[in-house]
Amino acid sequence: MEKFNIHYLPDNKIVEGEVGNTILQISLKNYIPHIHVCYGEAQCSTCRIEVLEGLENLSPRNSLEETMAKRKGWDEKIRLACQTIPKGNIKIRRLVLDDYDAQIAQIEHSDLPQGVLEEVVVLFLDIKDFTSFIERELPYDVVYALNRYYNKIGDVILSLDGYLDKYIGDSIMAIFGIKRNKPTLEFCLDAVYCGFKIQEITQEFNQYLKENFNEMFEIRIGIAYGKAVLGLIGHRKKADYTAIGKVVNLASRLESANKKTHTNVLISDSLYQLLKNKITVDRRFKLRIKGFNNLQMAYSIVDIDQLEKEKRNQTLQSFLSQPKSQTIQEASSLSTIQEELSASPNTIKIEVDKAHSQILFQISHLTSIITGYVKDFDYEIYFDPHQFINSRFKIVIPVKQITTFLEARDQHLYSADFFDAENFPNIIFISNEIQSIDPNHYSVYGNLFIRGISKKIVVQMNRKSEEIDAYQNKKLCINGEATIDRRDFNVSFNIPLSNNKHLIGNEVKIIFELQCIISD
Repeated sequence: MEKFNIHYLPDNKIVEGEVGNTILQISLKNYIPHIHVCYGEAQCSTCRIEVLEGLENLSPRNSLEETMAKRKGWDEKIRLACQTIPKGNIKIRRLVLDDYDAQIAQIEHSDLPQGVLEEVVVLFLDIKDFTSFIERELPYDVVYALNRYYNKIGDVILSLDGYLDKYIGDSIMAIFGIKRNKPTLEFCLDAVYCGFKIQEITQEFNQYLKENFNEMFEIRIGIAYGKAVLGLIGHRKKADYTAIGKVVNLASRLESANKKTHTNVLISDSLYQLLKNKITVDRRFKLRIKGFNNLQMAYSIVDIDQLEKEKRNQTLQSFLSQPKSQTIQEASSLSTIQEELSASPNTIKIEVDKAHSQILFQISHLTSIITGYVKDFDYEIYFDPHQFINSRFKIVIPVKQITTFLEARDQHLYSADFFDAENFPNIIFISNEIQSIDPNHYSVYGNLFIRGISKKIVVQMNRKSEEIDAYQNKKLCINGEATIDRRDFNVSFNIPLSNNKHLIGNEVKIIFELQCIISD
């Protein structure tokens, strides 16, 4: 079999390989400490390398590697060792060198480009004299009013694929153009529309503030277009996706410059030159801005092209008409359940023997089935011993209690690619109707909440005969299953394969076995 050499850095070790093996396989065979958290499934990127010499001696990227490279914005010299097959001499550098590096690398699970230089639009917003508002009002009222305002503003930004970068007290930083799913002109118009629309929202919000607090908000906005470095920045356990560069500084300085120019929204010259046929400005300024050697042109914007405005108004209305948040929907459904329970006086609240109960799910991966287990869950079960169809169930599964017994895969499941545990920590099922098929089989209808989306599903449940356990507890044993399409809940991450196939299936089977204690 044809042989070749691989020169590893920083190990400064040369090993021999055989054609047909991946770089990772060759590394491990030769005792190179090559980190590979996902065990070579192209899911974690911790085996990535930089090719210093011999790029032409490597196999082209396959679909798995290509997907990862696009997501992270890699150039051609960055390769996945688990997917790359060499056919001649190469010189490479391992980029993730130890477990500490691996922990840092694993924060990069995101659909957003990592460590790239891109042209984006940055928007800074600040509320004028907010400190005095804090001093005049009760702390709870300050937090409530600010969150109410930020939610209204956030809806506009998110509806147009903007990224809410950070909140700094009474200030917001947002970025447009990160996803690269729109032409430059479009995401630039999105940002300017947001600046214009936020002013309208502030005027409306001030009516609420005046009626409830006798207060008014005044805002300043700076918007700039230019190149920025994008990526996850910070401690491995608390990293934030953000933009770094002069365009960020310029947007921030333009926001502050509104004080001197007595304006509300200032945009950069680079942005104006792109959009001057689509927007209306009333004044131009030459500003000396800290951090910039030359005078900077800035423009006070007063309007946006009517057709462009209407198009984005429709997009915003469509966004606002989407389902309510998980918390609101859950509260509504729980209220309905309590009303139904109060109408069923024979129901009793029963306990679950969790040590002898289980909830699991199954999903296809290539040609095999991956099984996930729920380590712990919360519940409320109201049982009617006379009419089982009057019983009601509420099951709460904390997302981070789900495991597939592979840490890297579990962390990926918790990320925004799948369950987005940071924003939607619980999966909830609440029943609202039970129909009898026969004395032992039932169809349980209810709402399943995942990622803030509620869908009606049906669970096929089997009620087994009541049994007495070794401790003389009388137990009701029930089991069942349901099948859902994960895409219904915006859990749509996948990797395309050949022949129009995908790595991960869309149907998820949920299976459960519960031992319920109904009496001692």
